[in-house]
Amino acid sequence: AQAELPITPEVAASMSGVPGENTLLLTLRPADGTPLVNQREIWAARNAYSREPYGDYESRRREALEHLAAMPYDVPSAMAALELGKLSEVPSQAIAQACAFMEDRRDCADFYSIGLLALLYWWGDKGVIRDADRQRIEAAFKGFKYWLDEPGLDAMCYFTENHQILFQVTAYLTGQLWPDWTFTNSGRTGREQQERARPRIENWILRRLQGNFSEWDSNAYMTLDAFAMLALTEFADSPKLREMATTLLHKIFFMIACQSFRGAHGSTHGRCYVAGLKSARVENTSNLQRIGWGMGILNGETRATGLLALAKQYRVPEVIQKIGADVNTKIITSVRSRAQFRPQFDMRGDWWDVRTMTRRNAHYMLSAAIEYQPGEFGIQEHLWQATLSPEAVVFTNYPGNSQEHGNARPNFWAGSARLPQVTLWEKAVLCLYRFEPNIGLGFSHAYFPTAMFEEWAIEGQWAFARFGEGYIALWGDGNLVLTETGRHAGQEVRSNGGGHAWVCRVDDAAGAGSFAQFRQRMQAHSPHADGAKIMWTTPENERLVYAWGDALRVDDKAVTYADFPHYANAYTDTGMGDDEMTIRAPDGDVLRLDLKGGRILSSVLPS
Repeated sequence: AQAELPITPEVAASMSGVPGENTLLLTLRPADGTPLVNQREIWAARNAYSREPYGDYESRRREALEHLAAMPYDVPSAMAALELGKLSEVPSQAIAQACAFMEDRRDCADFYSIGLLALLYWWGDKGVIRDADRQRIEAAFKGFKYWLDEPGLDAMCYFTENHQILFQVTAYLTGQLWPDWTFTNSGRTGREQQERARPRIENWILRRLQGNFSEWDSNAYMTLDAFAMLALTEFADSPKLREMATTLLHKIFFMIACQSFRGAHGSTHGRCYVAGLKSARVENTSNLQRIGWGMGILNGETRATGLLALAKQYRVPEVIQKIGADVNTKIITSVRSRAQFRPQFDMRGDWWDVRTMTRRNAHYMLSAAIEYQPGEFGIQEHLWQATLSPEAVVFTNYPGNSQEHGNARPNFWAGSARLPQVTLWEKAVLCLYRFEPNIGLGFSHAYFPTAMFEEWAIEGQWAFARFGEGYIALWGDGNLVLTETGRHAGQEVRSNGGGHAWVCRVDDAAGAGSFAQFRQRMQAHSPHADGAKIMWTTPENERLVYAWGDALRVDDKAVTYADFPHYANAYTDTGMGDDEMTIRAPDGDVLRLDLKGGRILSSVLPS
């Protein structure tokens, strides 16, 4: 039986007015009274997803402010409403929620502290904060725990990349705002706190300028890194810190532009969550793309969105706006992210070192982390994905458990109990798994959301999908079976061969003809597997052999990734250890960044 979902315009508008990551819960019960219940999360919004660039920066910034202002019980959103004249005072509920996180020292309190600081810096002297609310804010900051070496118990996470910088920026901007205060928890003055945080911030920024992120290309956490940098560009009293933060912001937006497909941040990710894998509409980075170059959607992310939309000192450079909007150029992006962890901040002293490759044209994107720690414990790493639309995506993982919520890491779709061995060659990803007894669920599987494709078919060891003119072919080491019942019906594909080996190939109508021709051609060139080993003569007649623990071999020659660039594609050619990054837009517009010193060297318009 079929029925229309009750998603009325009023329901969509209500969902769009709720900050944060939220879903509707759809409950299904048999009409005959059978005591069975099936619950599914669904998401709706009143604004449409944009697959094509539109508008100009100012109109998109204004659109974001209007979107934010519709959800005023959140500090960044309340500031948008103040900016537009839709509020005359900040709602006490918004301040109470933020202060409660700081007072109780809950996880993510640092997310809320930056929002409150922005409110104080922009609106603190404009009579929009009630006296009682101001007193509560000041008490929350005076007694806050700014780093783990300060006294007191708490439930806050300090060690991940995004939390590190958010805590240090909070400490710096708080000390700057109240230099003569003595903070009751640490006993430090504001000046002492500011000076303590300054070198930590500088060190964190320079590591990311030179080595990128350990949480590489995260569709959840790059937004929070941008949030911290936006706060510095707007409020830091140090010209050096402001320029360093601006330089890293330019690089962050450039990276998001290169690793996205029509507003979908569909790359490999150092950290991820299930909702953002299944739909780009709920990715935290979507709003930044919407403002920056007119693709994606405005969702419940309010923090970086709010600071970017309200920013007086920062806007995405024209160079990067043009690159983000360049949807038709074929680009292959090769990136190496590498720097050393610091034990006192990261709880480890080794190096992060990941090589990624992303291949994109107007119809598809394919992205992979190349041979990243195969066989090691996984947490939230997302090591490959093929993308045709915000929801038409395919990937595999080795599930850690049957859950999907963010506290289960790894879970059914996000992360792997043991990391696979992955490589990318031309238009294909090759992926190998090794399973360990009593570790995870003991199999790998593919996310293959049939309802999101315009055409699809499962034929023997192949699963095929089409969206628009983009094609995906997925091969497994046994006959592929689509799950037909339960929560994952129509979304999950398993291999009768055990799931030790997978191949994913992308193409488009221009390169492969019709969808039927694409299927026929791929079936005529099926790979073979021997456990965790793939042997494949491709449609281009290249002989590929990929075995666990060995390098990919193409026509009997080993492929090496030793000489991998820091960032290289059609827009930049930056080597590992280079002092500068030159970013060139399709029309010749140039932006030069000093990666060693954190400065903007020049922005040159084409003649």
